[in-house]
Amino acid sequence: MVHRLLAVAEHGLDELREKDVHHKNRIPWDNRTQNIELLTTEEHMRDHLSTWDRDDDGRILPHQ
Repeated sequence: MVHRLLAVAEHGLDELREKDVHHKNRIPWDNRTQNIELLTTEEHMRDHLSTWDRDDDGRILPHQ
């Protein structure tokens, strides 16, 4: 929630209406403004899905 408040202060409420607020370094408590970026939901999901482990057939594996 803090990251969304910081993003509103940095970019304005209108800019956030269709955007997700993403932590660039994937550390959710690192709310420095240089670590926050606005992404579309599609961009945000693509970024996070790219880090998930997959089997040889491309299926997502459960976290160990």
